[in-house]
Amino acid sequence: MIRLVDVPPASSPAATKVVVYACIAPSGNVDLDDALHATRAYVKEQGWEEVAVFVDRAYVAVPCAEREQWMKALAQAEAGAAVGIVAPSIGMVAMSDADKRLFAEWQQKTGAFVSSPGSRLGAVTGRAYGFRYPPIPSATVADDRRSGAEHESHPARHRG
Repeated sequence: MIRLVDVPPASSPAATKVVVYACIAPSGNVDLDDALHATRAYVKEQGWEEVAVFVDRAYVAVPCAEREQWMKALAQAEAGAAVGIVAPSIGMVAMSDADKRLFAEWQQKTGAFVSSPGSRLGAVTGRAYGFRYPPIPSATVADDRRSGAEHESHPARHRG
């Protein structure tokens, strides 16, 4: 099993060009503006410049290489139009070992970063992230405390 390394928060300078990417399940009636609100607010909070938004209507289990909009987001960074990609959760861009390998190779090749406003609590407990940050359900916080992980009351920063 390939594991992504969770690094301490880092920063990128204001006006850094980024693309916003999300992978949203095709079922259900999801308002895309609402679903991306917290992620886009995170981009503004960092002082970054959003240059494009890409959304795949697919399940996160669909391999990233098969997601048309994800491949377009990667191409933006490869072309130099953006130096980072911001997604609601890292799970949207690296679920399977194959996706993690593709993701790591792409980062090494481009030097681009991927960031998420998603809470580490979701990553620690393995629970679904959802699209709103916070609140985190109290059951998740309690589960997280039992696991011995630290509780963060603010959104995580750059996860590059």
